[in-house]
Amino acid sequence: MNIKTQLFFLLMIITACLFPLFGEEEEIDERIILTYHSKGDQTFSIEAGLFIPLFTIDPTPDGDGDSGDTINSLSGQMNLGGSGFLSYMGYLNSKFRLGGEFGGMFSSSLNENNFYMVPIMVKSAYDINISTYFTIPLYLSAGVTLNSYDDYFSVDPIIKPGIGLNWNYDSEWSFILKYDLWVIPEIAREDNQSRIGVFSDVRFGVEYHF
Repeated sequence: MNIKTQLFFLLMIITACLFPLFGEEEEIDERIILTYHSKGDQTFSIEAGLFIPLFTIDPTPDGDGDSGDTINSLSGQMNLGGSGFLSYMGYLNSKFRLGGEFGGMFSSSLNENNFYMVPIMVKSAYDINISTYFTIPLYLSAGVTLNSYDDYFSVDPIIKPGIGLNWNYDSEWSFILKYDLWVIPEIAREDNQSRIGVFSDVRFGVEYHF
């Protein structure tokens, strides 16, 4: 067997050994493309859950140093309620999303007066991919909310940071567990009447990627 024949068989053996590696690399690349997202991808989600009144803050306390007059719990004034939201977002890169969110909540006071809020917000999210199947999104929404309590109506600003845990069922569908904090300043014309309401909610939902 001459040297050329030996080199030919050696090349065939090396090619046969490397062929499975090329196939594995191609499979991994396909998995990454299916799992994670890129600029231009879009999401639509629907969520519903529990609304939790927390407390109010008086930004202009009397100065007596009593924190009980500054922060007042809402647990003895309002009942637990419900919330629901629709949101649409687009990826600006593989991790950052920007879009809008619309929804509402309902609750009631202990004397059975109804309380409603309808937030309309710009929404952003930063996705932290912790594995192939799980993502932790960090949210920040801001806008206005339409508030109705008994015969009283107001339009106030709202800021809503949040955190979630997404189970990525496949490249198109994710299931969401989410916690949001609602911060709503209510600026009154009368002195010492302004308040900052702080609420939260826990929601479950489904998100479609396209």
